[in-house]
Amino acid sequence: MDGRNGPSVHAPVGPAGSGDASLPSSAGSRALLVGSERHPIKTMELSKSASHESLCSLPEGLGKRTAVDSSQMVVAHPTPDVGAVGSVFFTWMDNIIQLGFKRNKDGENLEHQDLWELQQDLRAEQVVQHFELYWAEEQAAAMTAGKKANLSNVFWKLTKPWILASAGFELLRLVAQYTAPMVIRQIIYYIQKPEQNRNEGILLIILLLLSSAFVALGKSHAFHKALSAGLVTKAACNSLVYRKVLKLSPSARQKYSSGNIVNLMATDSERMFQSFMSVNALWAAPLGLIVSLAMMYSSVKNATWFCLIALFAVFFMLAFIFMRISTLERLRLEASDVRVKVLNEMMQGIKVIKLMGWEQPIQQTCDKSRESELIHVRGIAITKALMIAVVLGSSVLAAVVTFSVYVALYPNEGMSPENIFVAAILINMLRFPLMQIPEALSAYARIKESFRRMQELLESEDIQPVSLLEDHGGQKGDTVMSITNGKFVWELEKTPEQLVEEDKKKEVEKKKKQVEKKKKEREDAKKKKQSKADDASASNTDASKSAELAEMAGEMEEEDKPYVWSGPTLQNINLDIKKGELVMVTGRVGSGKSSLLNALLGEINKLEGQVRARAHACERACSSIYVCQTCLCCDALQRRTSRTLPHTEAGVRGTCV
Repeated sequence: MDGRNGPSVHAPVGPAGSGDASLPSSAGSRALLVGSERHPIKTMELSKSASHESLCSLPEGLGKRTAVDSSQMVVAHPTPDVGAVGSVFFTWMDNIIQLGFKRNKDGENLEHQDLWELQQDLRAEQVVQHFELYWAEEQAAAMTAGKKANLSNVFWKLTKPWILASAGFELLRLVAQYTAPMVIRQIIYYIQKPEQNRNEGILLIILLLLSSAFVALGKSHAFHKALSAGLVTKAACNSLVYRKVLKLSPSARQKYSSGNIVNLMATDSERMFQSFMSVNALWAAPLGLIVSLAMMYSSVKNATWFCLIALFAVFFMLAFIFMRISTLERLRLEASDVRVKVLNEMMQGIKVIKLMGWEQPIQQTCDKSRESELIHVRGIAITKALMIAVVLGSSVLAAVVTFSVYVALYPNEGMSPENIFVAAILINMLRFPLMQIPEALSAYARIKESFRRMQELLESEDIQPVSLLEDHGGQKGDTVMSITNGKFVWELEKTPEQLVEEDKKKEVEKKKKQVEKKKKEREDAKKKKQSKADDASASNTDASKSAELAEMAGEMEEEDKPYVWSGPTLQNINLDIKKGELVMVTGRVGSGKSSLLNALLGEINKLEGQVRARAHACERACSSIYVCQTCLCCDALQRRTSRTLPHTEAGVRGTCV
């Protein structure tokens, strides 16, 4: 297009996906370019200071945001300087707890200004900056080594300070916890002495109290640091998903539905945050188990190995349970994606649903998707209950095996008090590592699955950036935006690998539908036996079944159709927009108007050609070029007409964007 010599007439934009949509100079214009000095509606000359913003006839104040006075914003209290004692005993929480108790007593709640300000290293902005730096380093290192980048390495670098601090406090807790049985053994020896030293007894009691205190402090600080690492991970995930979604290419957007995005920002990030509660159990639980067995050997000798055999039997059972939980968790996530997608589509199209009276069908669809998810949720709950039962019963099994074998192997030694009490305490302490190991493995599986889903999103294709022209201030008549020999498509042609993957998914879906069909047939058969319906209702049921079968047959035929690529959406596009020119693109529905605008913004897949724009044009395109197609346009036209202004370029631009 070239509008320097007045209005130009060009061919219309072709239908989307129908082939050629070139814009050469010819008669019968549907894409109209209006020069800045001449206008086909009314001849006029605009002043040099006039800008496209001044031509807009939208209502005054529409879309503008009022500046917020920072002095009136609610600001939280700055982070207090609590000192060493406050950091150890969490005394900085006392004032908030007391204030919350007082507010609750008065029927009120804590407010934002009552809380402490978030630490700088925990804020989302700084967390995302560090993550992007580490992610770029990981991608560069992986490219150099010729392997795939690992997202878990990035999150390890991001959360390493908190995880290492949490591990240190967890180690302190373990040392204090396993010091208690040794102190109890010495207390029993002290009681059995004929002559007792009072100072020795006081020292043993103080050591027992200190071990309990260090257990509490180590556990609290380890939990606090682990949750801080989880908070950093959650903030990074939410921010990165939001940023990535805004840059996804059209082909990547087809892969990620709204349900996937909501699950990544809500479910997966929250799951990773909660999984950090068990992050120390990955190493602390096995270490505690080994220390417990070593101390048991000093008490019950070779009977410890039989206890270990019993525990290994329990571990094998837990391995199968863990594999089952991992499978059910993956199936639950897939069903959750479908449910969230259905709910979002329902909320977006609620007007159409109410207008057409589709409440019952959409409710049945939502219930069906939720029921399919609840099947996996129920299976996970039952499997976890079985896992907990096995873990709790393992300590009893270990105690029975240990003492029985000890009495059988050493009948002459018997069970001395120090051995009985210490072994009983150690066997009771074994219960916690045994409970934590499967939970830690389950948390690890959840984090690994969430990392995999997150990495797939981060590695998805971004939109192709628009090439920027050199900006020298721009004179009238200089090129602002241009497309040269452009060919664009919304959906790229699928590769053979993608087709094979889709075929596998279709096979899985067919099997699921067959299972659901058989289950529904069994339920219908049971209902038919129990019901006493008449022949009319039976005929109606048969008719509904036949309709369902016909619908399923139609779906099968549609699925069996071979894949055929629809071809490019727009091709042979040549466009040149000069500064000061007014451009309008018109055409029937589906002719490719929106596709052309998306091509200018770089939000459609470009197969061939080049798209270029100046920096200031891109900024204005992202801020003021798009107006939603609602009654807002009609309202703007009425306001322009009511003020008896002529239909000039100002009126055309204000109402026909």
